[in-house]
Amino acid sequence: MQPFADEFDRIIRDTYLKIIDVENLSEAQAIQIALPLKDGGCGLRTHTRNELERLFISSAMLIAPAVHAAIGQRVGLAGEVADPDAEDKSPYEACLEVCIANLERDHEIYRPDFLRADAHVARVWAGSVSEKLTRSAKVELDNIFSAMPRKQCKQGRARVLSCSGIGAQWLATAPTSHLTQISDADMRTDIRFRLGKETFGGTVCPHVTAEGRECGEECDPEGYHLLSCSPGGGYFVGHDGVCATVSNLTAGSDGIPGAIADWKPQVSVWPRATRGAEADVGFYRLPGSRDTYVDAVCSLANPETYPSCERKAGWLAEHKARAKNRDHPIFDNQTHRRMHPFDFCALSFERHGFWAKETVGFIKKLASSRAVALGLEPSEEIRRWYAVISCCIQRSNAKILRGEPVPGRPTPLPSRFAAMGRDLGFAA
Repeated sequence: MQPFADEFDRIIRDTYLKIIDVENLSEAQAIQIALPLKDGGCGLRTHTRNELERLFISSAMLIAPAVHAAIGQRVGLAGEVADPDAEDKSPYEACLEVCIANLERDHEIYRPDFLRADAHVARVWAGSVSEKLTRSAKVELDNIFSAMPRKQCKQGRARVLSCSGIGAQWLATAPTSHLTQISDADMRTDIRFRLGKETFGGTVCPHVTAEGRECGEECDPEGYHLLSCSPGGGYFVGHDGVCATVSNLTAGSDGIPGAIADWKPQVSVWPRATRGAEADVGFYRLPGSRDTYVDAVCSLANPETYPSCERKAGWLAEHKARAKNRDHPIFDNQTHRRMHPFDFCALSFERHGFWAKETVGFIKKLASSRAVALGLEPSEEIRRWYAVISCCIQRSNAKILRGEPVPGRPTPLPSRFAAMGRDLGFAA
């Protein structure tokens, strides 16, 4: 079957590249595109020899009980109770033994127990093997990055790690409403961004400040400058969009019954210099929860700005979440006692997709509250919230990456107003 599987892979891959408007892929991009969504890929699984062997063995496990019940013969026991080179062994058993031996030799995958084989055991074994094959592919991808120049190596590693996690839900959702719809142009731009392909055809940054001042800096085609350009205000496009989306999901017309969302509430207990100690959104009357204030941040995993983001998935999202919690303390650092009757949560997202653990937990709690109040299935509602928020982030990414006009930031304050260690030193 291998020649037919190779041809099938080629047809699927060529069709996919036409859809996303990509002419060719590098070796690293070809491996990434075949990784599962949660591991930073696009889910375009390839039918390699190991994958065919995995499917063949798991299929044998599925039919083993039926074969034994029909003719009293145990499938897959030739290598255990008989000579594997025996002449009376069927071609089916011989092929099965070869597949098992190959996986044991190449990936140290244990031999399945055909005596206990059933649908559940087959699924568990096939899932574990799939995880091991994925890890092997990720190691191969990392080896390719290691052979690249230092800057490209770090950017590639950080990008793939940042693409992982539940933030990839936008690639696995159907456009059933305007909240989960991504236009064709945006989808192509976002997938190119995910794979590290060029997203911007110009050479000079097109962003202009609110006062009309042009950025004018040289712009990289992968979009690193566009997503972090100060005059362009790309930060606010994703940040404000996420805050508005979470507010609408929570306290909109179809949100949690009775919940209230307040935009930019003043919270005097936090002595911050930034924005006069205000949070992005305040949520009140949440079922079974205290009033909660949230502050959002959308970060770009760029090793030149954050040197550790190429080492661990989600490092940047967690780093930003910890910084937000330091700015909005709820518990006393010395006594560890609660100081305020409300809660705080950081909504920390990475541009490529990864979400901080604190953010995931808060979204789960909100989605579950709505599901319980309206009699919905909690898992389905949580998945819907993941999809809506991740689609919002990717729509804003596409707008910025194509160099389209976005709201500009105001001119920064003079340096004499700056305060060390703060976002902004001046407070009115």
